[in-house]
Amino acid sequence: MIDKELIIKFREEMLNSYVDLGRTLDLYRESRTRKGESKREFKDIFKNTNQITQDITKVISQYISDIFFWKCKDIGIPVTQDEKNGSDLEFFGESYEMKISKAKFEKNGMCVTSKWTGNKFLKVPKHILISYYLDFETNRISHMFIGIIDLSKCKSFWKNGTSKVNFSNLTIAIEDADNMEIIIGNRKDMRKNTKFLLEKLIIN
Repeated sequence: MIDKELIIKFREEMLNSYVDLGRTLDLYRESRTRKGESKREFKDIFKNTNQITQDITKVISQYISDIFFWKCKDIGIPVTQDEKNGSDLEFFGESYEMKISKAKFEKNGMCVTSKWTGNKFLKVPKHILISYYLDFETNRISHMFIGIIDLSKCKSFWKNGTSKVNFSNLTIAIEDADNMEIIIGNRKDMRKNTKFLLEKLIIN
């Protein structure tokens, strides 16, 4: 069972993870930089890719997930990597799938996400859903959303793409919005689905 007090502490730790995430991202930038040169910018590292969102998320996801585990362990949240069929970790003694997506800024100035992408394999119903915004000007993750949802209590489900595409998408229907336990961020209910608003990380 999830400990609410530990979740509050976890929220505070993740909101203050700007520096830690920045350090880990710098390690990746250094690994993609030739000796003697300045660290490459993310916008230059990925400028020649045809799938910039997918490729950035593949890289960033590992660092976010590492910080997630470190922060949990620092404050005593029971978490272990448990990559079985359909799950990524045990969180408070239960199996969860973790999915991470890249967010965007809308014209109204809000940083939002509304969809997570994964493979077509069967997944456990409990999910930790994370979204991030990578600021290309600072090479830092500036905003984040983290929520927990149990899809067994929802109408929302993973929808497969075409038979030629090996991925599926998850959006949260408006009637399921109350089932999302938001740790960082907020939500905006639309006509059919829900948009989730990212929260700005604290820059110390």
